[in-house]
Amino acid sequence: MTATDVVFIAADGTEVTAAMLEKMMDTAEQGELPGTISGPLRPGRPVSVGDDEAAAVVAFRLGRKRQAKLKSLAQQRGATQSEVIRQLIDAA
Repeated sequence: MTATDVVFIAADGTEVTAAMLEKMMDTAEQGELPGTISGPLRPGRPVSVGDDEAAAVVAFRLGRKRQAKLKSLAQQRGATQSEVIRQLIDAA
């Protein structure tokens, strides 16, 4: 089996061949991205979360017990700690 014979299966079940990956890499290296992009591209995390236009960073302190509870809850839900906090606020 050669590298060109390898087929990957994407999360949605789509088969992706080495030739397809090469084409995607060539396109990306030329600065082209698939789909529609509005506004300038900026490296880093997105500035919006959910339906809000722009998100603000909120920092607060938690004791060790609360940190452990938050981490455990996030692991149980398969989410990040930030996502858990957002979910809890939205549910209130």
